[in-house]
Amino acid sequence: MEGDSAVLARSCQPPGFGVTTCHTLRVVTPRPIERMKHKKRPPLGDLEHELLAILWRHGEMTAFAVRQQIARDLKDATIRTVLRRLEEKGYVTHTVANGAFVYSAQENADTAAASAVHDIVQRYCGGSLERMLLGLADAGFVSADQLKSVAGKLKRKSR
Repeated sequence: MEGDSAVLARSCQPPGFGVTTCHTLRVVTPRPIERMKHKKRPPLGDLEHELLAILWRHGEMTAFAVRQQIARDLKDATIRTVLRRLEEKGYVTHTVANGAFVYSAQENADTAAASAVHDIVQRYCGGSLERMLLGLADAGFVSADQLKSVAGKLKRKSR
């Protein structure tokens, strides 16, 4: 079930004959198939983006593992708070494994970047992608040759 999320939970039953029996339950819930649609999300702060980039690079991670990837000296509580905010904003999701939250990005970096560009096109260019591309060329961020190269790749891809 690709794209589904699994939640692990621990269930313990009362002692029987002096022994407590525990089981790990795995509940799978499907993720919505809205990924192709543009989702408007709140913007990211610098630390939020840094943690999300770590999840993009390494995949699923606990808050402790994320903290070990940060160059700054931050407390565990700070990392957990930022991951919770990312989840509230819709950038991150979590499962529970052995009592620990395991975080993962909701979408890959390319999809998130495309979403951010979509927001920019809507906000600054009245929804015109052509206007945005011309503005990038006028500002020297992209050359006509680069745009031709991308157009060629898109033509080959659409075949």
